[in-house]
Amino acid sequence: MSPKMGRPISEDGRKDRLLQVRLDEKTFKKLEKCADILDISRSDAVRFGINRLEEYIKEMRLDEKK
Repeated sequence: MSPKMGRPISEDGRKDRLLQVRLDEKTFKKLEKCADILDISRSDAVRFGINRLEEYIKEMRLDEKK
């Protein structure tokens, strides 16, 4: 029997959650520009932004208030 075929699971883990979001044209262009400059996908750019928000919350100690 041949080994299992398909896309390998990324080193960051399985990405099985889907997020759909509506953006205005200006925000979409910003996302595209950032992704192009960093040579990453739009999805990776969104993940990067989420991680930066989490860091900001920890730096500002905003997570202690909830």
